[in-house]
Amino acid sequence: MSANPTITPLKRSTREYDDKEFLGEHFSYLLADLLDDWYNGYNLVAYKAIDAYEDYIKNNRPEIKDMEMHEAIDQFQKRVEQELDVQFNIFQKYMYDNITRLPPNTNIQLAHHKDLDLSATKEQEDLLDQELLKARRKILAQKGFKHKLECKSRDLDKELAEVDKVSNMLQLLTKIARNENVPHVDDSIRYVASEAERLRQSTAALVEAIQGNGLLDRVADNQNDRSKFVQATLQKLMERYKNRAPASSSS
Repeated sequence: MSANPTITPLKRSTREYDDKEFLGEHFSYLLADLLDDWYNGYNLVAYKAIDAYEDYIKNNRPEIKDMEMHEAIDQFQKRVEQELDVQFNIFQKYMYDNITRLPPNTNIQLAHHKDLDLSATKEQEDLLDQELLKARRKILAQKGFKHKLECKSRDLDKELAEVDKVSNMLQLLTKIARNENVPHVDDSIRYVASEAERLRQSTAALVEAIQGNGLLDRVADNQNDRSKFVQATLQKLMERYKNRAPASSSS
């Protein structure tokens, strides 16, 4: 007959747990919440029993006045609440001291601690904290970069929307020009450039002709002769005016 297999006792985490905290993590709910549910539950039962007792008195003791009955029921309810609180405190103490009390050196392993190495040293924990801090900073940097990209993307979307508006407007203008037989802008620009070049060439030829025939000198001579004639005429008029001025004053 084979020997009984050796059972390795489960190791509790190196972390020091309070019994209530440890059992709460093990059962996935706090014992205090369980006790609160029980407390609320039996109080609800007590209140319903008191309401039923009040209805019974109303139906079977009509000689009792409502005011007297309400006063008596209120006093009875307060006594019941006080007694329930006292008894629940006793039960709660018994619950923590006996039912949920863990004996010393009890080896219990939490389900989510299975296969985990909980024997890390302080240096190892500090190193892990540093690595977590670095990872957190990298994540925050990536989030910041992502936010910038999203903002830039929104700006580009706005610019593309404006470009689409301009493009649609140009297409509309092109369509109108085509329907109205308006020359294309490029053709008009080429025509204006061609006419400007012809005007430049004509002007250059005219300047060369004027310079070659000495017309500028002739114009200058004509201007000098005309200026001399105008000055001589003005001089004569001034002399006549001066000669007439004394005669007019003596008469």
